[in-house]
Amino acid sequence: MMMGSFFDMSDERKAHWYYHPWFEELLQLFWLDIAGTDPADFALYDRIVQDRNRFLDSHPLPKKPLLSGDEVMHILKVSPGEKVGEVLKALHDAQVRGEVNSKKEAKEFLRHFPLS
Repeated sequence: MMMGSFFDMSDERKAHWYYHPWFEELLQLFWLDIAGTDPADFALYDRIVQDRNRFLDSHPLPKKPLLSGDEVMHILKVSPGEKVGEVLKALHDAQVRGEVNSKKEAKEFLRHFPLS
């Protein structure tokens, strides 16, 4: 992954990286890589840190999934499989965007989710 590509990412993709438990270590490695070059230019590093801070301030990490896989299967009347994972990912992405904030809203989201 190229570090500069963060500015072209959707919020869902940024969330994937910025909430990742190892992202802090990735930033440290990036900083060390820059520090080992001559001349060292930390402008991109600083922009990424600022973008991450702004993103995390405006997109609090959803505390937990609003619905379980079992609940999704029951509501949509589907069997276990990839579709359940797709639905859970779409629901999580909607939480990250702030479109779904409660269990009731999550169930409503499922009612409009395309199954095909």
